[in-house]
Amino acid sequence: MSIPLFAAIRKQHQDDQVILLTTGPYKQFAERLGFFDEVWIDPRPRLYQFGALWALRQRLLSVEKIYNLQPVERTRYYRLLSGPGASPEWLCMAWEQEKCQWASHRAVHLDGIPPDLSHIDINLAAFGISAPFAMLVPGSSQRHAHYKRWPVANYAEVAQYLAARGLQPVVVGGGDENYTMIVERCPAARDLSGKTEIADLIGIARVAAFALGNDTGPMHLAALCGCPLVALFSGQHDPALVGARGPRYTHIVRAPLAGLSSQEVITAISPLCPEEV
Repeated sequence: MSIPLFAAIRKQHQDDQVILLTTGPYKQFAERLGFFDEVWIDPRPRLYQFGALWALRQRLLSVEKIYNLQPVERTRYYRLLSGPGASPEWLCMAWEQEKCQWASHRAVHLDGIPPDLSHIDINLAAFGISAPFAMLVPGSSQRHAHYKRWPVANYAEVAQYLAARGLQPVVVGGGDENYTMIVERCPAARDLSGKTEIADLIGIARVAAFALGNDTGPMHLAALCGCPLVALFSGQHDPALVGARGPRYTHIVRAPLAGLSSQEVITAISPLCPEEV
């Protein structure tokens, strides 16, 4: 969701050094985006880790301006850690006005811009897939967002439909996911769960006929690539606020999400599929 803001910040600071502070798993992907001169790892130090706290404070004080794209308790603490001086200036997006005040930041209006991700490409053959194919995203946070999950059995039915229409179903997700049912019921499907990096998902989405999935990160990446997609929402979140952003994005809302039938989803995606073969 922050990638369009990354592009906007890079454009606004074309002649400045732009640094991203993030966690280790995102470093390689962030470097491939091409928006940053450096990527720093956030060690998330504990209060008793004085050396790490001091090193982080020195880094914060070495910059002139900080865009806080995640105003939470941890970054509020980082704001306090940097001290009351004029530098660095802490900013956050205007729609987080309440959190900005809570975190002693200054709110700014910064509209995201469509990022150019055309330089991120992959070898599809290395993943055992070839066009035409559709990208299925059956997962979401297992720890905090079970309610976002449309049943895997329903995705298996959709996969069977796609295979009958000449589209290879390509399933993506984390390594802790289990989508065996989809492949068992649809042998034409390719399960890439746990086999892709974040950048690989962009390469896949750029070629996919469309993407179908739950309200989760890979769907945002697919939308930014211009991939047509249908996102499934449980009703607990407003798609207008947290949905993906892209030129060919639609969503279906049903509470509970398990009450959404496979046939309803097939009807929604059928215009994106080739004629039945």
